Amino acid sequence: MGLPVAQDYFTARELAEIAAKRGLACFPATKRGVNDLARREGWDQLPSSLARRRTGREGGGGTEYHRSLLPERMQAAIARYAVQSELQAAHDVQAEADRRQMAALRASTLGAHARAVMQARAEILTSIEGYGISQGQTRAWAVARFLEAQDAARARQEIEARRDRDAILTEREAASLSQPLLLTAAAGFALTSETLATANDRRGAPKVSRSTLYQWFKTRDERGPVALAPTPTKAAQPIPPGFAGFLRHYAIGSKPSAADALDEYMKEVTDPALALTIDQVRHTLRAKLNNIEKHIGRDPPCRGAGLHHRAGDPAARAAARAVLGHDVRCGRSPRAGRAGSAVPGCRAGVSTGTQGSLRLCGPGGICGRAPGPSRTWRRRGRWRTPPDRG
Repeated sequence: MGLPVAQDYFTARELAEIAAKRGLACFPATKRGVNDLARREGWDQLPSSLARRRTGREGGGGTEYHRSLLPERMQAAIARYAVQSELQAAHDVQAEADRRQMAALRASTLGAHARAVMQARAEILTSIEGYGISQGQTRAWAVARFLEAQDAARARQEIEARRDRDAILTEREAASLSQPLLLTAAAGFALTSETLATANDRRGAPKVSRSTLYQWFKTRDERGPVALAPTPTKAAQPIPPGFAGFLRHYAIGSKPSAADALDEYMKEVTDPALALTIDQVRHTLRAKLNNIEKHIGRDPPCRGAGLHHRAGDPAARAAARAVLGHDVRCGRSPRAGRAGSAVPGCRAGVSTGTQGSLRLCGPGGICGRAPGPSRTWRRRGRWRTPPDRG
């Protein structure tokens, strides 16, 4: 039952519900008890400003009484209950807005796993806040009760596991199996262990800690429920959008350091979305590009190995294409450009190739065979220099 703050008249049923919910011993907690009290006190004979008939279907046409007739403790309970009802209504509206915001995310924006984690975390936070409001308590109090309920649920699972193994239970343990759990009860948090495990997003760790809860609350309050989605690991993160611009200062013959190239790049950045940090640059160079890709443009054209591009990350090929003007392809296809053939749009320092050989594009787009890397290998027990197969 929700009561508006401005409500001054209450039926016997409403007064009984408030007294029962607040556990007041000074006032009857049943409708019949309130009617008996009104009859003894003569409330029905009072003027209509204090006792009036309620018309319409709501309340069944019974009598409703002004709050000034009630004991002081009952009046204080009504004031707290009215504020609580208003908070509950605002909480329900906000929870519905959060659900709509999460449902509006397109499938391409967020994966199924990340979406499930986000929704589970939002459900836990909403449940904690709702339980605290229903009990007229603060968020901190509700968090403490949630942690206790979580521990009680884990203890119940251990007892049930022992019971399933036909182990002997104490009388207290056996009696606890029939008691409802605050964590899963509809009158409590109404959560499941699966929801906790999904929200925690860790294998074998369904328990949610106090610090994690407060971090989720802070994230949701500041950035909305969508920010509750887990952050992808570095390995799963794409190449930053500004990395192609960084390569224009990094992939040059003078071979500047990553820090120097980043300083030059940041001088021309006007869009904050394209800004990079040195950690992002170093991680991308180390983990996203192979040893050949990260040296494109930094080695002289005669070193074919530095120009040969293997099939790697599509984003890395796009970044190299942004620097060189077109794609750098792996020459393992029989249909690749032949020696001496013109490749449209080709510039010096770009490799094509036939059946794995390295080819160097010279001025005017004429491709010739590039010398292989200077290296040796062990063959028949001795080191030797590979022959020139050109």
